[in-house]
Amino acid sequence: MRALLGLGDPDDWLLLAQLRDDHEAWRSLREAAAALTDEDRTVRWGGGGQQPDGTHLTRHPVYGERLRRAVGALSAVGAVTPRYRWMDHPVPVPGPDGRLSATDAVRAATALVRGERFCDGTIADAAGSGLLDATLAALLAWHEERAGGAGAPA
Repeated sequence: MRALLGLGDPDDWLLLAQLRDDHEAWRSLREAAAALTDEDRTVRWGGGGQQPDGTHLTRHPVYGERLRRAVGALSAVGAVTPRYRWMDHPVPVPGPDGRLSATDAVRAATALVRGERFCDGTIADAAGSGLLDATLAALLAWHEERAGGAGAPA
């Protein structure tokens, strides 16, 4: 009903209010996002198969350093939060323009980082589908706007 009336989620401001005012963390997020390559977004899987002793190893994603830095920077700016109950909701999906709102970026960041603990490859899927890039872009745009525009130091 709130959406039909053009009203946002009442928790939106809480999600944004808890983002950290840490210029170094935001600089790290910006640099990590800019450093990602197509190769980083195509995650390979390692492990798996039967060992000589008969045990089986589970396959797992092998994340490169640049991708790990970008994901770690999401936590550093406060975008991974217990305020969002990610297991109760579907992962946000970028709109037709490929963008997310800042609040949906916090929701996505939380779902991706926490979800990886329960399902290997959650981050790999997001990196390959563009969801991770949309999340990074939305958070950086929000921070840039809050800092006073594109030319403002962050």
